[in-house]
Amino acid sequence: MPPSSDSGTGFSVLTNEGLDWISQRADPSHLDHLLGSVASEPQLSSLLPPRKLFCPFPRAELLKQLLHDYMEYFNLTLPIFTQADVDALFAGNYTDPQVHGPGQWASLHVILAVAYMLPSTAGRPDHQTSALFMKGALQAINEILLAPPDLWACKSTLVMAVLFLSLSAAHPCSSLIAIAVQICNQLDLGNSEALRCSVEERQSRDLLFWMVCAMDNEISYRFGVPPAQKEDIVGEALHISSPSSAYSVPIRNDSDTFNLFHPTAELVQIRSQIVRQLYLASAVNKPFDQLLALTGDFDQKLQAWLRKLPRELQPGSGASPPFRKMPVFPTLLFIHYAYYDCMIAIHSLVAMREVNTAQDLLGGLSLSASPGFADNPRVLLSTSLMSKAARASLALLKYLPRDDINLGIAYHYPSVAMKTLASSIIRNPRPASEIHNLKMLHQAESYLSQTARNSTHEAIRRLSKACADCCAVAQRAIDAA
Repeated sequence: MPPSSDSGTGFSVLTNEGLDWISQRADPSHLDHLLGSVASEPQLSSLLPPRKLFCPFPRAELLKQLLHDYMEYFNLTLPIFTQADVDALFAGNYTDPQVHGPGQWASLHVILAVAYMLPSTAGRPDHQTSALFMKGALQAINEILLAPPDLWACKSTLVMAVLFLSLSAAHPCSSLIAIAVQICNQLDLGNSEALRCSVEERQSRDLLFWMVCAMDNEISYRFGVPPAQKEDIVGEALHISSPSSAYSVPIRNDSDTFNLFHPTAELVQIRSQIVRQLYLASAVNKPFDQLLALTGDFDQKLQAWLRKLPRELQPGSGASPPFRKMPVFPTLLFIHYAYYDCMIAIHSLVAMREVNTAQDLLGGLSLSASPGFADNPRVLLSTSLMSKAARASLALLKYLPRDDINLGIAYHYPSVAMKTLASSIIRNPRPASEIHNLKMLHQAESYLSQTARNSTHEAIRRLSKACADCCAVAQRAIDAA
């Protein structure tokens, strides 16, 4: 077995560390023979079984609708494929497996797998057909691992990782994102400045590299696995142009516009720093004074980020957010969810120490460290700020997509909010504020149980059950107080 990482989960054999580990232990002659076989068989026909079709491709009219839904709904939130990519993939005799490389074959299938999970004029998402196309995409993984790396392989594995993220499937997510990161590094996507290519192509490569690393951090945080990319590079996206004018949304009574892309990228950067500096195994044993300083620092960064948004788009501003009035409403919804989730992530670490007053704070610090908290007085309010963010996150339930892939991707946020409120009640069940938190949980449970009856998506049923469990344990804590 590969040696364990600091978290005890080991590392993927698809990372640079994993490949080095294999090369150190494998017989060089055997390894060279395998690599030579792969290089001499471009179609890999001697090593792998022939490709199978698990589901017939849709007819022309339905295909056109599915691709439109994918580009206008999903690809706007995660701009992985360009319109030119999609046009090239589905041109000519695209159903013939022999005309596609493994990355292209996987891309064909995963685009359709996602498209069948989106809301459409054709009716509800078709989860069964989506699963069959996903099976076809996964069939190409062995070919992708053995074939020379290309952008198609990177893009298709990234979309597959996102699809499994919507199913809360930790192991497939971490395995697929490790493949995508490895391909990025093999293609040197993080160093596009050294290539002789057009500005548009360079921007596309930079954007893809950033999305892979951002998703790597997100998967690491949600499932508690080490990120495949060791360096934190998501800040590079702040220099990338917005990939679409659709990110520009009207503000101030439609008299002006505001582009959501760079605020989204900046929030992802802050979230990445939170994950790496507070939640990785190497960071969890920080002294309390360092934890306090980081909490204050991240809180200041989040508030500075918040002030850059127009008031009507700010989370927690009191203004009614125009989630359903624009094409990019999933992006705006995820911005709000991610902001509240970041607030919970940073302040819960202090709240769990039961720091509610300056005396509590000074009791946990050395005298040499104590003056530092004066620069970040909001850390005294960590318990309150954490609960406030959790309540605000739960209040967004009514905006959740009812029956598509974005529901699964967003599942994490209300789930964390519920557990946060339940934990707060269990720690201190007596204050009146905790009665209010319990009321919020019961309201969420009522809403989710009703919504689950009308949804075909498993995520809403899992969310409803999680909320019922949180309500039950919180109610018992208050009854016993």
